[in-house]
Amino acid sequence: GLLLWLLGPVLTPFAVAALLAWVADPLVSRIERSGRSRSTAVTLVFLMMSLLVVLVVLLLVPMLKTQVEQAVEWGPKL
Repeated sequence: GLLLWLLGPVLTPFAVAALLAWVADPLVSRIERSGRSRSTAVTLVFLMMSLLVVLVVLLLVPMLKTQVEQAVEWGPKL
């Protein structure tokens, strides 16, 4: 318990990487079955996941900005 808590900041990137690999592997396998090489499939899935992250950030940042502005505006009234 204590060791896991102490090593949490070090282990977190490995846990995230394992989760991403677990999610991406079926997609890579499907692309590979269609005749592409594994390296091409991994590259395509990586690019798709990267694009998804960029789109989520581009959509969330304006929403968060608006909410922070509203919170600052309403803060003194509460």
